[in-house]
Amino acid sequence: MTALHHPSDSTLMAFAARSLPPALELVAAAHLHLCEVCRRAGHVWNAFGGAYLESLPQPELSKEALSVALERLDSPAPVEAVPLMATSVLAGIDEKFRQSRWIGPSIRMASVIDDRTTDLRAYLLYAGAGRALPHHGHDGVEMTLVLCGRFSDNGVEYGPGDFQELDGTHAHSPVVSSDEACVCLIGSQGTPRLPGIAGWVVRQFM
Repeated sequence: MTALHHPSDSTLMAFAARSLPPALELVAAAHLHLCEVCRRAGHVWNAFGGAYLESLPQPELSKEALSVALERLDSPAPVEAVPLMATSVLAGIDEKFRQSRWIGPSIRMASVIDDRTTDLRAYLLYAGAGRALPHHGHDGVEMTLVLCGRFSDNGVEYGPGDFQELDGTHAHSPVVSSDEACVCLIGSQGTPRLPGIAGWVVRQFM
C-alpha cells in the first residue's frame, strides 16, 4: 500500500528517540511497519540522533563504569516491544474484533492498550460503510492509522496506510467514504469529547 498522509517530522523524531507514550508509539510503529517512506525517514532520525550524541562532550567515567558495563553484557538484550506489538496487532485483527464491543450503530471497538493512570489508550475501531462518527474533540493528541477502507474528514480523504495526527484543538466528524467498512488503529490521550448521549456511551466503553 502507498500512503499519502504520514506522521509529522516531530512525531518521527520522537518515535526514533523512543519518547512517544506507548499508545501513540504503537500507532506510529504500525504505520512505519506498513510505510517504506517513513521507515527510511526513521533511519535518518536515528542516524541524526546518534551523530548528535557523539558530538556531545564525553563525561568522565565513574569507578563503577566497567563493572556496570560487564553486568549489562551478561543481561538479556532489551526487546523492541513496540514494533513487535505493532506487527502482532496487525496480524491479529480478526481475533481482536471477536473480542470487540459495540459502541454505536455499525461501530465497534477493540481495546489494545488501556492505561487509566496516564489516560492513554490504543484501540481498533470498526465503522460500517457510510457511517459517520459523532462530532467530537480531544483532550490531547490522537493518532489514527487506516488499515482498510477509507474515511473523509474535513474534506481530506484517508485510505489504507494513511496516518492522521490531531491535537486537542481539533474537532471533527469522520465519515466512512468507501463501500466497505473502515478499520483503523487509533492511539489517543484522554477521552474524546462528545456532547449528550453519544458522550455518555463512549465514556462507558473507554
